[in-house]
Amino acid sequence: SMGKSLTFRGAVFEAQDILRQHRCHDPICDTHLWKVKHELDMARIRIRQLEKDLEAHGIKPSQP
Repeated sequence: SMGKSLTFRGAVFEAQDILRQHRCHDPICDTHLWKVKHELDMARIRIRQLEKDLEAHGIKPSQP
């Protein structure tokens, strides 16, 4: 789709922006939002670890 990120990192940053702007008033929505935020945090940690692994093998990760 037009305007969508083609990289995993880009998709994570897009999700961050969406989550920052969204406010839930429904408890079910709020619980789902918490779960998605947790998954996003885990994805960020995984990205950092993969970048460190690349650098350890002499490969410089691409910048957004």
